[in-house]
Amino acid sequence: MGVTAIKQIINQTSGTASVFNHENTGTNKENIPAGAAVACDMWIPWCTSQADFDYNHYLRVVAGSRTTWIWQNKDNSGDRVRVSPEGRFQNNQTPIDGDATVNGNRILYIRASGLLEMERIR
Repeated sequence: MGVTAIKQIINQTSGTASVFNHENTGTNKENIPAGAAVACDMWIPWCTSQADFDYNHYLRVVAGSRTTWIWQNKDNSGDRVRVSPEGRFQNNQTPIDGDATVNGNRILYIRASGLLEMERIR
């Protein structure tokens, strides 16, 4: 298990976006304007079961009418950051687009299409 931290959020949508850390609400970033980039220090929670999910071990991204959930966990392909549009835990959920590996600092892009993508900060 490693620590993956979002250090910047870039909202590429035409409206506001918000990222809620349900494990640590003090790091929430709300009402990010369209086209804006904001600095943050938000760790992506580890979620390895439905019980973890029930205890709020995830981030929730809201952009317009779309809501997406993000967490880290391990499956046969290794430790990955996962993304889900369903709002429920799934062990083998799809890895987030871009750099889905864990450990290190990332930029989170909220794309105009509603998809999320992460890029490692080098």
